[in-house]
Amino acid sequence: MVNSDFDIKFYEEAYGLNSNNPLKSYLDFDKIYHPPYEKYQKFLIEKISKNSEVLDLCVGDGIHSILPAKISKHYTALEPTKSGLNILKKKFKDEGIVNYTLINSKIENFYSENIFDLISIINSTSYFEKNELKRIYNTNLKKGGYLILIDSLRTNPIYRFNHLINALMGKRSFHAINRIFTYSNLKLYLDGFKKSSIETYYFGPFLFLATIFKKLGLNSFSFYISNYPKKGSIFNRFSFKFLTIITK
Repeated sequence: MVNSDFDIKFYEEAYGLNSNNPLKSYLDFDKIYHPPYEKYQKFLIEKISKNSEVLDLCVGDGIHSILPAKISKHYTALEPTKSGLNILKKKFKDEGIVNYTLINSKIENFYSENIFDLISIINSTSYFEKNELKRIYNTNLKKGGYLILIDSLRTNPIYRFNHLINALMGKRSFHAINRIFTYSNLKLYLDGFKKSSIETYYFGPFLFLATIFKKLGLNSFSFYISNYPKKGSIFNRFSFKFLTIITK
């Protein structure tokens, strides 16, 4: 999931401590956080076939790995933490999945001649130099293939403050939180994928309010506001998460 030495060490220890009781999928999250992952999995089901080669970057302990591994021809997972890959290997064994390759490596050390139909990276773009992702896109994604990114934004001052608190608590490095996309630099970064079709969806500009309403017992309203607004809203720039699909 991570590439800096601080963050690798943190997650290496965290996955080791949770190795006996890891999260199985995004469904283990509160449902107010589900929308970007639901859209992601719907896209996988529509686009991945039994002939598809999939590369998943910085997979952590494989929360999002089971579906693409099940429905593709071959699934390749790259992850810099050994404890994360150990958990994922056990998940695959429990699911009877055998069509996979696990690579213990940082992104900047990953070089391959293999070509993939789909490359994805979820919640990890702030842990490495983003030009590395463009290198892999240019080198390893076939023409007509898909690159999918899901991650957080830090334009919203409330989410920016939350990232700072996590860094002060030692849960993330300051280097990593400074690399989290803002709305503006995400758009600038995506402009660098020339001659590509790009779709971006935004989620949860009011998610911080949804958590408050949930604590007050207003579960239905909490879920409603976590899904508002829809694509094209003026509130997109203040969103909690984005999902981008780049067609090469």
